[in-house]
Amino acid sequence: MHKFSLKEIGKVDQRQDSPKLLLQKEYLPALDGLNGFSHIIVVWWFDKLDSEELRSIKVLDKPYKCGPESIGVLATRSPVRPNLIVIPMVKVGNLNFDNGAIKIEYIDAEDNSPSLHIKPYYPNSDKVKHPTGIITGRITSKIRLILIGIVK
Repeated sequence: MHKFSLKEIGKVDQRQDSPKLLLQKEYLPALDGLNGFSHIIVVWWFDKLDSEELRSIKVLDKPYKCGPESIGVLATRSPVRPNLIVIPMVKVGNLNFDNGAIKIEYIDAEDNSPSLHIKPYYPNSDKVKHPTGIITGRITSKIRLILIGIVK
């Protein structure tokens, strides 16, 4: 098995009304060219849930109300997984090149979570045109409405 090392490039800041990504000073030049993008993809580490016990879980018991009785963790959006890498797309509010603060609309991260990578969102290559799966192809309309909270 290979060993990997990751470099933290910044932190998630949730202390204000609007969250931000705070990049380390050495990565400020890496922001060049990012202005003008409305959305970015952020890679962050779910460090607040890191334990060998949780990382060893391979199957979850009924994680979804209308889902199967059990399902493999790799088929879920659960934070319980072998590697705690989270990759959301976020809307950019403001980008400060002087201090490396990227104001964003929302991110599902805790305050001070380590940020590992940022890249621009390209709608022509980062979007899947006709995805299939549990939400789009294998459930009934009523279950879909239950999942989004319209029908009980």
